[in-house]
Amino acid sequence: MAEQGYPVFGGQPSGYLYVFKIDGSAVTTSSSSAGLDGRGQAIAEIKDDGSNEVTITWKRKFDDTPYVFFQALTDNGAVNITTNDGETLVFDGVERDDNTAGLADQDYFVYVYAHDTTQFIL
Repeated sequence: MAEQGYPVFGGQPSGYLYVFKIDGSAVTTSSSSAGLDGRGQAIAEIKDDGSNEVTITWKRKFDDTPYVFFQALTDNGAVNITTNDGETLVFDGVERDDNTAGLADQDYFVYVYAHDTTQFIL
């Protein structure tokens, strides 16, 4: 997927917002596109450890660690991000009311905001 960006004239490199949906019940224990909508399949693969830990591997490593925000679509659902290094994103699905009890197979909207300095159009 080709990408181009325009420089933000406020001192930041060009920014990209990627938005996709995860269907938690469709995610498998081996890395694949299962459980990601079409936009997610274009940029990542996903796997579930069989409980509540999920790993997203980006198809193209981010130069700078992206900002990632989750919107849980499952009742009482929340996320604890444990790894976000620009290559992988690992998170645990938890219950929002206590933020520790595992809650597997959650559905989410995922918002990934990243800066990229590799290409500008002036």
